[in-house]
Formats: sequence, C-alpha cells, structure tokens
Amino acid sequence: KAAAFDSAYDRFRPDVIIIDIVMPEVDGVELLKWLAERRCTARIVMMTGYSRSYLSKAIDLGHGLGLPSVSGMQKPLSLEDLRTALAPSVAAPQPMAASGGAS
Repeated sequence: KAAAFDSAYDRFRPDVIIIDIVMPEVDGVELLKWLAERRCTARIVMMTGYSRSYLSKAIDLGHGLGLPSVSGMQKPLSLEDLRTALAPSVAAPQPMAASGGAS
C-alpha cells in the first residue's frame, strides 16, 4: 500500500528501492516523482514486464527529476539478476539487464 511505503520510507531511509512500474494504487512513475520531491539518494531499480522503451522512459524520467541512481531490469528476472542488482559492491545495476522474457 502507498501509505505503508510512505511511512516505511520516512522511518528507514533505504539504500536501495525496487519499484515495479505497474502497481496498484500508485504506479512506479508517480513513486519516482514522490521520491524526487523528497530528494531521495537511494539506488532505485525500476522493473517491468512491459516494453524496454517503457522502462527506458521511466529511467530517463528519474534522471530528469534529479534522482542520482535510477536503473532498470526487464521482467521476468532471474534470482542472479536480482542478487547482482542488490549486491553492495555494485555501484548500480546495469540498465535493463534482461534475462530473456517479455518485451
């Protein structure tokens, strides 16, 4: 739920945030705008099962909004893709690391 995310974000200030572009209540693009308004410094990983161009536009929007680290992954993603994206030694996941699947 959107309200639960707001509250959790304010309490914990996460280092990494994974956002699906299509979600109930608030979509990923709205959430990017909300995070930009709060000057979020977390690594943000956008993901979608829709087209790569949709993902690319969301990433560009995040950068345009001033978010410092926005990248994306195409669904379905493998466990290895997710581990790589979340690894602390990785500065930022590779943009649109596709594991095959839907476009």
